Formats: sequence, C-alpha cells, structure tokens
Amino acid sequence: MKKLIIFLSLFSSFFLSGCMYTTQAQENTRDFTTQNSAKIYVMRPSGIWASAINSPVYVNDQYIGRIGENGYLIWIVSPGQTTVSSTKGLVLIEFGHNLKHKITFNAEAGKTYYVRLTIPYGSSLEPSPVFLLLDDRNGTTLLKNISPNSG
Repeated sequence: MKKLIIFLSLFSSFFLSGCMYTTQAQENTRDFTTQNSAKIYVMRPSGIWASAINSPVYVNDQYIGRIGENGYLIWIVSPGQTTVSSTKGLVLIEFGHNLKHKITFNAEAGKTYYVRLTIPYGSSLEPSPVFLLLDDRNGTTLLKNISPNSG
C-alpha cells in the first residue's frame, strides 16, 4: 500500500508539473511575404491539467513540432485550405494518426492566424487536444503572455 501511495504521488506531481518544452521541428518563417503566404501561430496557454504533455502539431499533415504549456509554434503556409492537427497521447507516446484532432480554415495571403490548443480537464489517460481559431485581438493578447520555448 505504501508503494502505491508513493507511485501515485510521483505520478501526480509529474502529470501536473510543467516539465515539457515547446520544440519547433524546423523554421520556415523566413519565407513569409504578405503577397503569397499566411502566418499561423499555434499557441498553448498555461494550465494545471496535462501540463506534463507536449503535443505533436501538424500543419497540412506536415510535422512542425511539439508544443508544451505556455508555448507557441509559428508556421508559414500558402493560401488555401489549412489544417492544424495533433494526436491523442501521453508525453512522447502517440496513439496513431487515426486519432487526430484538428481544425481546418481557409488561409488568406497576408493574414496572420492564431490557433489555441488546450487539453481539457478530465481528458482521461489519452488527453485529447482541442483547437480554437482566435480573432486577432484575442490571439495577440494570448501571444503576449506566452513564450516560444517555455515549459
């Protein structure tokens, strides 16, 4: 019984602590021009629930990085239908692309898009990311309060 209590204490502190960082897979922001591309910020605000999870992020099925709490990723896309997605899973474990969670929108040249990723409380052992497309005012406000490599 004592071992179980110790295990649960350690697991809880790990699961609730913010120990995961945001890592951008590669940079493509040098290609940004307002005439032929759109910029996307994928942001994850701080939260107590699932803070030890850094979610893999894909834009149009291309892996762009992992996002931890209080972090963001930047990606440049061509105009047109754009999908931002992630998978269910704990820490570094992904449970397959068939379990992707996503948001799709029409990206317009010269515009900046702000996508908020959250993991709702009580998402079970396979936390499910939820995406929300923010307007410019809410997106820039959230962006000011987070940093690209936090954890």
